[in-house]
Amino acid sequence: MSWFDCNREAKALKQQDDFSWLKEVNSQSLNSSLKNLHRAFVNFFEGRSRFPRFKSRRSQQSFHCPQHCEVKGNRLLIPKFRGGIRIRLHRPLEGVIKNVTIKKTVFGAYYTCIQVEVEKIPQPAKTGKSVGLDLGLHHLITTMMESRSHIRGRCGVLENSYRKHAGI
Repeated sequence: MSWFDCNREAKALKQQDDFSWLKEVNSQSLNSSLKNLHRAFVNFFEGRSRFPRFKSRRSQQSFHCPQHCEVKGNRLLIPKFRGGIRIRLHRPLEGVIKNVTIKKTVFGAYYTCIQVEVEKIPQPAKTGKSVGLDLGLHHLITTMMESRSHIRGRCGVLENSYRKHAGI
């Protein structure tokens, strides 16, 4: 059964009275769960994983919301949650929110993973020079910015000093 067939079946189930609780969930979140299920079966049949198992209520649960999420103050606003969810941000968000995953641990604690898209930072130009860092006891970090030929020349001096210190 393909993902498209599962999606069509879920739409039909939403219309039945016995499964009216499916309407309480955001449709994109339901589609995300179906995509995860489809990916689990594809991985199983291609030999990359074991047979997908049912996740019990006592284990870790998660809820994925791929669109229409925003943070205002100390509230996370996602579809079908009228007042939002009170959250404690550990650091300010930078960029545009792409999706949100809310996880419940076995112990009943809730965590939110917010994926954001930020502008790509340009990489610095390559200079072709090496940087040597030495962590020592007398000086925390000693840097040596030289070309590779100077470093190779000093390797013999280092080997001799190590042998002298070791008593060999």
